[in-house]
Amino acid sequence: MPAYDQSNFLIGTPDQLIERIGEAQKASSFTEITLITPFGNMPYDKARASIELFGKEVLPSVHQIDADLHEAALPQAEIAA
Repeated sequence: MPAYDQSNFLIGTPDQLIERIGEAQKASSFTEITLITPFGNMPYDKARASIELFGKEVLPSVHQIDADLHEAALPQAEIAA
């Protein structure tokens, strides 16, 4: 059965998440983040509060991260047949 690696969890303070997302983006050049909440048996109200905090405190800083996309992540020109 596959397991989640804790290093993939975005758990922590807004500042911790901003730092982790910035480091990960620079290392792997991802362009999307998927949030899955509620996780486990987290109550709905806590999941909603978590998403709202992420949107208010983390996302604006993530949008400002200055990290170039790796060439492999850029769209490739279509190859003429």
